[in-house]
Amino acid sequence: MRRAVLVLVAILGVLLLPMAALADGPEAGLWWSPTLRLTSVVDDNVYSTKGNTSGDIAFWIAPRVELGYRSSALEVGADLGVDVRQYIDERSASDELWRAVGFAELGLTEELSVRVSNAYVPQTVVLGLPEDDTLNSLQTNRADVALNWAREFSSGRSFSVGALGTHFYSES
Repeated sequence: MRRAVLVLVAILGVLLLPMAALADGPEAGLWWSPTLRLTSVVDDNVYSTKGNTSGDIAFWIAPRVELGYRSSALEVGADLGVDVRQYIDERSASDELWRAVGFAELGLTEELSVRVSNAYVPQTVVLGLPEDDTLNSLQTNRADVALNWAREFSSGRSFSVGALGTHFYSES
């Protein structure tokens, strides 16, 4: 998986750098945003069970980079990262959750756009349990297609509506 992420970054770099010369408008061009999230957790019920609970301390580290290219009518980009969750005593609860998202959004008119994306991300398995619970997350491949209509009014307010189609795939 790590090799696939590096290959994706290299491919995006090769594809996006020549497009920078074609940029038009003040908001056009390459952009990127790196982040690092550090979390410490004291969990009194690691496995989310009733009765006989097991508590532990965990440390989570989540480096992430978002990058892309924007022109007046097209935006393409990627969101890459990993969320490493390490429990001190309950090692079976430790995990690495990968995030690799690629997207493209095309403005069909000033108000209408279409966005396609493919994402390899963790997905919540059981609704009602904590979304950030490692054992309640499953790596899935998610493909999205969205059609969005947005309008800004002279008063500064805006209105938007859209339709989204999603396909999930997981080996588990």
